[in-house]
Amino acid sequence: MKTILVRIQEYLKNNPINWKDVILSVTLTFGVAENRENTSFMEICEEADNALYKGKSYGRNCIVVYE
Repeated sequence: MKTILVRIQEYLKNNPINWKDVILSVTLTFGVAENRENTSFMEICEEADNALYKGKSYGRNCIVVYE
């Protein structure tokens, strides 16, 4: 999963978006959680959300996997 997210980040880094004659640089921070046995959907969403906020505290363009 992380490899795919890195590829998305790299693509956006190398291909800025031109919108109405304005060049937009896009960064993405991802929070990732693993689907485990006996874990509810809400628990997984909370874990991913926690990982996302941790990534945002690190700065831009981060990928954080919940552990």
